[in-house]
Amino acid sequence: DDIERAEFNFKMAEIYYHMKQNHMSMHHIAQAIDCYKEKNTYTVRQIQCSFVIGLNYIDMGCPEKAKPHFEHALEKASDNSTKRLKGSALYNIGLGYFHNDELLMAIKYFNESIHSFKEQGYEHLNKILDPLVMLTKSYFKTDQNDLGLYALKNGIELAEKLKDDIFINTFTLLRSLYLENNVSRIKEAMAYLESKSFYANLEDLSKDAAKHYNKAGDIERANEFYEKVLYFQHQIKRGDCLYEI
Repeated sequence: DDIERAEFNFKMAEIYYHMKQNHMSMHHIAQAIDCYKEKNTYTVRQIQCSFVIGLNYIDMGCPEKAKPHFEHALEKASDNSTKRLKGSALYNIGLGYFHNDELLMAIKYFNESIHSFKEQGYEHLNKILDPLVMLTKSYFKTDQNDLGLYALKNGIELAEKLKDDIFINTFTLLRSLYLENNVSRIKEAMAYLESKSFYANLEDLSKDAAKHYNKAGDIERANEFYEKVLYFQHQIKRGDCLYEI
């Protein structure tokens, strides 16, 4: 059955994406999306395929190639039947701009994403946490510290309300990095996230820390976090073993 095969390829594309096996992910997603396009009733899967393609491009260092796929997803998500995916499409566009160092545009789309999720109601509140993390980072990276603090407080408040320890530790790490320069607290938060195997998040957060200390002129501390980037990249690759047959 074509749809069963497409579903298999979609799931494999997601697995390979999380393993940072981007070329394999793209191979499977290309097969999946061709099938979904033939079935006009599978709009949600078409949108999700566009997300996976764009996210793979970001991972491969080509965020400019991700943009048309995310914009295509946003166009499809504007329909009432798929409106629940609009916030995710806006968030992904923001990610594309963020990774292309167009931080002011990223901030615009992260804010629009948060607004879109809020429009969808309480059951979508947890989805606001991802754009809030990226909004917090973007504000601090552009030296808009007051707005960064505001986004950070909102993030911690929502994460605590939802009892989400992953995001509580993520926001605590960002606060310790950008506001308090509390390296021991950064490492504590990282240790918690590592215990939950959030290696991809830790790779990104380590890059943030390394760049922040590099910009501050603390080369020794920057190098320490660059080493952590390499460590977490290695942990992600080791995750490949989980899928060996």
